[in-house]
Amino acid sequence: MVAQAVQALARAGADFVVAACNSIHVVYDQVAPKASIPWVSIMSAVAEKAKAQGMRKVALLGTIFTMQGSFYRNAFDACQLDLITPDADDQRQVNRIIYDELVLGVVRPESREVVLGIIDKLGKAGAQGVILGCTELPFLIQSEHTNLPVLDSTVIHAQKALDLAIA
Repeated sequence: MVAQAVQALARAGADFVVAACNSIHVVYDQVAPKASIPWVSIMSAVAEKAKAQGMRKVALLGTIFTMQGSFYRNAFDACQLDLITPDADDQRQVNRIIYDELVLGVVRPESREVVLGIIDKLGKAGAQGVILGCTELPFLIQSEHTNLPVLDSTVIHAQKALDLAIA
């Protein structure tokens, strides 16, 4: 279905494709090489930004699907960057907060504290930045909430698309 959508956009005259969802990128490696127009990878855009900021080890937050998937890890490996994720219990907490609260428009201070605690653990494990790898996470976490640099995948991806569009 994603490949068909990309081809439909190409037929409509698009110069490239941007999928503003982290999870849909699970099919990126299967679809992008066969597409007739470029699909701008959210993972590669974030990895490039992390590398440009001098980071070597970065933490990833998102849905369980994103945190446990290989698509972010592959992009970070290609940039020779280490990617770490929370432990299984913390992944479940982040996933619950995303689906039970954030997608419903609910932002709870106590959930922010939970996620900030997870970010703190990841920082102690050597993360030099944290990826908000879900479009809803910026509703809860912004750079002013933590000392660890925040990489908002949505903003980074949009900037990459804008740069391509005006080039």
